Amino acid sequence: MFSKKITYLIIFTGIVILAVMFFNPYSYNSPNITIKDEFYESYQTDVSMREDYKEKCDFENKNAITFPRTKPDKVFLHSNGLIKYKRRLDQNHVDELLTILNDSANYVWGEFGTPEFQYYFTFVNAENKIIGITKIDLIGMAYSEPYIAKMKWGQLDKMEKLHNLIYDIEDNSLLVLKYNH
Repeated sequence: MFSKKITYLIIFTGIVILAVMFFNPYSYNSPNITIKDEFYESYQTDVSMREDYKEKCDFENKNAITFPRTKPDKVFLHSNGLIKYKRRLDQNHVDELLTILNDSANYVWGEFGTPEFQYYFTFVNAENKIIGITKIDLIGMAYSEPYIAKMKWGQLDKMEKLHNLIYDIEDNSLLVLKYNH
């Protein structure tokens, strides 16, 4: 009698786990967030090619164009796996993340193909509107919107900088339970 209940409980738990894994619309999918044109601040470049890279970077440097276009009020790290969570970054983490994403030396020319985004960051202004998003594939891709030419094609040269930052954020940042975006 007792073992029959346990068997049913195990079967039920297995079905629930499988259902969550296969019918979770957000698991390893790109978040469905688009950045409104107003947050491009009148500069929306095409993906940079090697031929026009220096010219576009010179323009961005001259005009102080960075990612995101304005300083974010809040930044959140979201997991995109089976167990989802959101963490708010402190100012040190925000500064480190923006340094990584805005430094052209952190990118190389190349990409791996179709990424599976395990994490993403949302950058939010004081009006609680998303002004930027960076999707992270832990094998090397970091796609940011609004895009800047300094990001080349989105492949980071050394993922360990970003890995270490994400792990530190997971260990030391505030877990946010309710989020409106």
